[in-house]
Order: sequence, then C-alpha cells, then structure tokens
Amino acid sequence: HLYRVNPAPKEGFEVEFEIHDAPGPFAEFKGDLAYQSFNCNYVTSEWAGARASPSKAMPVKVSPAGKNRFVVTAYRDGMLDEDYYGKGVCHWDLTSIRVGISATGAKEDTVYVVHLVSKDINTGSVIKQHYWKGDYPRLPGAGDTSNSGRRDPSEFGPTHRANLFSITASVRGKS
Repeated sequence: HLYRVNPAPKEGFEVEFEIHDAPGPFAEFKGDLAYQSFNCNYVTSEWAGARASPSKAMPVKVSPAGKNRFVVTAYRDGMLDEDYYGKGVCHWDLTSIRVGISATGAKEDTVYVVHLVSKDINTGSVIKQHYWKGDYPRLPGAGDTSNSGRRDPSEFGPTHRANLFSITASVRGKS
C-alpha cells in the first residue's frame, strides 16, 4: 500500500536523549517513527476475510546535540490523512519512536534501544531507561545483539545493578 508522507507537517516536537554514565563512546545513532491509522482497515486476504489497519514506519534523523546528547525531531502529523480506500479519510497517529545507539555501528556491536510509545510522547514527558554496561561495545561471539534496557533499575539482579548506565528521553515542543 502506498501511504503518503505529509510534505508540510506542522505538529512537530523534539525528543532529547541524554546518556548518563556511558560505558564508552557511541558513534552510531539510528531511529525510526511508526504511524498507524486505527479508523481504517483493508483486506489482507479475500479468502480468509482478514483485515488490518494501515501502518507505516520511516527512518528519522538522529542529530548530535552535545556530549552524550542527541535529538530526534518528530511530527504527529507526519502522514497525510486521506481517503486511501474509498471508505472515508484515514486519520494517522504517531504510535512510537525508536532509537538505537551503538559503539561503532559494526554488526557485532550491541544496539541499545530506547522505544517510546504513544503515552510516552507527550510534551513534558521524561522517560529514563537503564542498561547493563557489561555488553558494551559487544558480547564476545554474539552478533546482532540489542539491549532494550529496563525503566526500573531494580529489575536487574544485584550484580548487574551496580554496573548500569542510563538514557533519559525528554519530550519538548519544537524549538
């Protein structure tokens, strides 16, 4: 399905990420935005009668903003609300922002992921995610490793809890 990106979005905001007690430098920053239209659906299989809601993921630029800080600019109206199926206008919602950082960008590097969902992306929200330092920059012999961290550091065992770093995501209006 071809859903259209809004060429002139107006509902922008920024998410600033700050790394605290980093285990080392980070050189690779990648991100994506996910949108979904909950008021529309389309047939995925005529035979089974299966339907799905339109969704669209797109990369987003992750920009450096100082030492151990980076910023993502996102738009709530990043997709065009249109009648894609001849059944009324599909209204899109920004449902998540996902950012992954790694030491060098090598395939073997651990990617530390911050995943913000709809309820997290209100202006003024501050979310702190904790990660174990022991798999930085990578776990020996492992490939394609990601670490989603935990919001509550007490979820780590006592031996790991003493060896954590964190990433704080602060949502603010676009400057």
